[in-house]
Amino acid sequence: MPIYQKLVRDGIPEIIAAQGKTLRTRILDTEEYIEQLRTKLKEEAGCGG
Repeated sequence: MPIYQKLVRDGIPEIIAAQGKTLRTRILDTEEYIEQLRTKLKEEAGCGG
């Protein structure tokens, strides 16, 4: 099973589960969340990860 270490939007885990796939999620603490948001911003801006 592939592992993706990514932020997901609300509702996406439910959509994946409705397709019969299994997944595991967790809620990040504040520091981890900010770090992941910065990573996502750089990715979206084309500055690498």
